[in-house]
Amino acid sequence: MTDSVSIALTGAQTIATSATTRQLLLSALNQHAELRIDCTAVTEADLTLLQLLLAVRLSAERHGKRLSLVGARRGGLGTVLVDAGYALCDGLSPESTFLSGEDEG
Repeated sequence: MTDSVSIALTGAQTIATSATTRQLLLSALNQHAELRIDCTAVTEADLTLLQLLLAVRLSAERHGKRLSLVGARRGGLGTVLVDAGYALCDGLSPESTFLSGEDEG
């Protein structure tokens, strides 16, 4: 198992692509101690992506691994975060902190 990997999600990330995205993220999580997910190039997203990211985060925690997001507030995912109310509750929960993409640099 290598230390870390960065995966860039691109284009539409919706229910139509969720199975493929899930497999990609879980495979990377199984092979690395740290996974960084770059959402900057996501052009369209729905609640499926939000649910998937939260589920992968829980899986990472259970296995003692680190998961971070980049660009979560931009593009398609940013729209979903606003619509779902996560953009309004910064720091009030572990989920909102994670979804803020605080590792954006």
